[in-house]
Amino acid sequence: MLKDSRYRLVFERFGAISFLSHLDMQRVLQKAIKRAGLPVSFSKGFNPHQLTSFALPLSTGMEAENEYFEIEFDTKQDCAKLIDSMNAVLPEGIRITAASITEAGEKTAAALLYGAVYSVTAPYDEKLAGALDGIIDAIIASKKIIVNKRTKDGTKEIEMREKIYELKNISSENETKLSMSIAAGSSQSIKPETICEYIYKSAGLEFYSHMLRYLRKRLLLTENKSVST
Repeated sequence: MLKDSRYRLVFERFGAISFLSHLDMQRVLQKAIKRAGLPVSFSKGFNPHQLTSFALPLSTGMEAENEYFEIEFDTKQDCAKLIDSMNAVLPEGIRITAASITEAGEKTAAALLYGAVYSVTAPYDEKLAGALDGIIDAIIASKKIIVNKRTKDGTKEIEMREKIYELKNISSENETKLSMSIAAGSSQSIKPETICEYIYKSAGLEFYSHMLRYLRKRLLLTENKSVST
């Protein structure tokens, strides 16, 4: 295998295909590699599989603008041809927008990941609109906020404030909209739904996550550690 055989692809996901699970997304991209006839590398052993990885799985129903998907190849690839080959066989709603060769010895995107930027859109609610700025100000001013996090084993308490890098109200007259930069990809990660639930409860409102639209705008890597939204 060549030293420069790992490629980092940037892709976007919109529309109905955003309702695929993470495993189904993995299958879609791996099948596209096969259909495109690309010389992907395989793991060794009894059950070899394609050497591919995501920086961070996408939740079912979440759209995204700049996601990282890495592939190892047996031979060097031309990045422009790689993009065209993949896009020619990918289904509607997924598109490769960029590709680059990772440097020898460079960590994977998953290892470099420390955060993510989200845009969250909610149905307009007069009560929420009137309280939102005050709630955000209170969150930013807080030194510590304890919330319950749902896990497969039930719920556990986590500290939320330290996981929020930036939180802004970017609403319009007819739409409630938030921009947030938050921790991701480690034991310190937090979901945007958790923050939204806290905001709704602070406003005295019921929270229904399926009523909100979550867009992951980009992932934050340590090689470019900016948290500006």
